[in-house]
Amino acid sequence: MDALWKSHLVSVLDLLEAVNAGRNEPITRHTLQTHLTRLEAKGWINPDESGHTHLYDPVVQETQGRTSVLAELKKRFFGGSSLALVHCLVESGDITDSELAELRKLVRGFSIFVAVACSLAGSKGTSGVSGGTLRRRSWISTLFALPR
Repeated sequence: MDALWKSHLVSVLDLLEAVNAGRNEPITRHTLQTHLTRLEAKGWINPDESGHTHLYDPVVQETQGRTSVLAELKKRFFGGSSLALVHCLVESGDITDSELAELRKLVRGFSIFVAVACSLAGSKGTSGVSGGTLRRRSWISTLFALPR
């Protein structure tokens, strides 16, 4: 999907080249075509068959698609826990120091947002924020040792 989101209206051959760039074991055209057929059946892409070459265009926007896939991954492999997913990334070493620094910045920004939202809601502390938000803020602050 990344290649489709970047290119829009891309042919199978161009898509195959983009997907195989940097791969140790390239996928075959048949494998790619199978994936495209599945994505089309799920409503993620639209084929344009008006010309000699079939072109494919994403129907699902990138943010919506990533959010949907991540939610499904989190549900299937991490029991719905965002914390378990983040722990896995950090503990496996699949997250770089610069990505971790960026994540810390994001968390600080989120913590500030929650504090401002509470203040605007006229609440004392965090009583005006939903339980889900409190839990997210709590585990994020704990994970990154941020002041609450």
